[in-house]
Amino acid sequence: MTGAATTLPVIGLSTYREETSWGVWSQHADVLHREYADSVVAAGGVPVLLPPATADARHAEAVVGR
Repeated sequence: MTGAATTLPVIGLSTYREETSWGVWSQHADVLHREYADSVVAAGGVPVLLPPATADARHAEAVVGR
């Protein structure tokens, strides 16, 4: 990019908690299929993964559709 800085939209994507395994590692993790983040990037945005840590939607306002 040249010239003035371009601000990309920041899009919050909610994850889900799942038992996951990679190699010898096995525990609960907050996950999301990569196609969701890839789609945001393809549309020109910046994906930010949001863990299911709270039921209060106000905590996600800083990144959802900004």
